[in-house]
Amino acid sequence: MAHQNGTDRHQVFFFSLEDQIGSDHPARAIDAFVDCLDLSALGFQKTQAKRTGSPPFHPGDLLKLYIYGYLNKVRSSRGLARECERNVELWWLLKGLRPKYRTIAAFRADHPTALQGVFRQFVALLDQLNLLGKEILALDGSKFRAQNSKKNNYNQKKIDRHKAYYDDLIKGYFQALEQADEWADKKEIHQQIDHAEARRSKYEELEEQLAEQQTDQLSTVDEDSRAMIVRRQIVEVGYNVQAVVDAEHNLVVSCEATQHNDTHALGKMVRQTKEQLELQEEEGFDLLADKGYHTGRELAECEAQGVVPYVAPPKHSQSNKGVPAAGYRSSDFAYYADRDAYVCPQGYWLTTTGTLTTKGKHDYRVKTYKAGAKRCRSCPAFGRCTTAKNGRVIERSEYQDAIERNAERVNRKQELYRRRQAIVEHPFGTIKRGWGYDHTLLKGLQKVNGETALIFLSYNLRRSMSILGVTGLIEALKRAFLAFLRRWRSVAQEICNLYHPSLRAISLAACLNH
Repeated sequence: MAHQNGTDRHQVFFFSLEDQIGSDHPARAIDAFVDCLDLSALGFQKTQAKRTGSPPFHPGDLLKLYIYGYLNKVRSSRGLARECERNVELWWLLKGLRPKYRTIAAFRADHPTALQGVFRQFVALLDQLNLLGKEILALDGSKFRAQNSKKNNYNQKKIDRHKAYYDDLIKGYFQALEQADEWADKKEIHQQIDHAEARRSKYEELEEQLAEQQTDQLSTVDEDSRAMIVRRQIVEVGYNVQAVVDAEHNLVVSCEATQHNDTHALGKMVRQTKEQLELQEEEGFDLLADKGYHTGRELAECEAQGVVPYVAPPKHSQSNKGVPAAGYRSSDFAYYADRDAYVCPQGYWLTTTGTLTTKGKHDYRVKTYKAGAKRCRSCPAFGRCTTAKNGRVIERSEYQDAIERNAERVNRKQELYRRRQAIVEHPFGTIKRGWGYDHTLLKGLQKVNGETALIFLSYNLRRSMSILGVTGLIEALKRAFLAFLRRWRSVAQEICNLYHPSLRAISLAACLNH
């Protein structure tokens, strides 16, 4: 039996690119979405070509290229340039344009703020399409490696270790110099000393930079990146990317790359999310987050904005686990708000002067409650409850009420809180494990935020195509675009009527020309 034979390579074919791309192809959704955007208002450059010089590529075409690339796991500029040469889908999407890799790379690096605007525009579209429930949202952060190795990240301890190493090395060279007899040997040792001193001076310069910038660490390749604990004892240099995900369809409504851990991110992400969803001050939602976000100040700020936080309370430290039966934790003391005082399990009152003092290096204040040295020493639990000569002391944070309300909510609605992982870790799992985007390609916090917006835009686009279908999404984009045109026409007509009330019957175009 003969094998299947292909077509002769010299055969001439006549076909159009339009016939090669099906009506339900994702490239058509990308094309329809970008065509709906006001690229000039978003801040993209070269939306209007100059009359002289070489004609530039339209930013819409380069934006389509990047969205297509991120959707298909190709995000390097060189990889995208290769795809433009051989990919029929990109031939159709870009109408045969084949930009070089430098042009492609420069577009992404030059438009971080505009790319974030594109992400926000798509979230607004999802809201118009009623794909966002806006009732239950979840927040989480994930570490993305930066373009900066751990070797090129320094803190004072690491600098001291390197300086000490070269000090010992130089000391050994001088000892060898004293023992050397031959002139050639001494010359070689002097060269080694000069090299070691030059290396040591490098770390002295890094130490000076560390002091000037008043920071605890310094990255020499990507200055904005930071060494962060990924899990347990594993440390990577990168960024902590925050994402707020809506529970209705696991769509990302807000994202931002940060240089810090999760501790103080809750309030900022809530403000950003409310602004994105255009929620009024009194409007809110339920927000789920893990114990890394548990900070009294942040919980209180969420409640002040009308958002109900469900943040897992941290567990007791190891030192509290071995408390004897007759000893007491702070949670065993009952608080009475009307008297602003605690009662210990033995029935003694712990009162306060009402003075708020700053707690060490923390950014919150506490009240101190005491029963008194005489009363504690006469207590049968003294020596086990406390051994302090001034008696047992209870500290109450100024945000303790918000902390207790949050703990009560989490305990009362554990089923709701358990949904957190399924909601917010779904996007990170898809992006990092499925697509392999566990690192950034750009340097600098602003540019990394632009790439972060591109990644989550691609994720939302993929999810919305799964929910509505490609043709359904395209129809929705057309309806949204037509609604925008009608709204713009209405506003323009009102302007004409305001400034030209006698010209109400005239056409809109004539009013604008007038």
